[in-house]
Amino acid sequence: ATLNLAFGAAAGWDGSDLLYIEKRGEDPARPGTPDEGRAAIARHRHAVGTAAVHAEGAYHRVEPLRAGERWSLVCMAMRDDAPWKREYYDG
Repeated sequence: ATLNLAFGAAAGWDGSDLLYIEKRGEDPARPGTPDEGRAAIARHRHAVGTAAVHAEGAYHRVEPLRAGERWSLVCMAMRDDAPWKREYYDG
């Protein structure tokens, strides 16, 4: 699971929406990740003091920040159910 807390400057920001991506297809060079060409099926617009929580298997990406300042505190938990996960942080 992933917990993403949004923090930002008082003046706010524009962009950096969290996009959830359709799961069909996978980039063979990056196992466990979606094909970059897939369209978003849901959008989460961060706001100061809000959080987004999603399952570890949720394919997602973040749009570029267009203006202002924004930070995230991201906490992740990963199951030890695949060889690539066991070696993910070894490199």
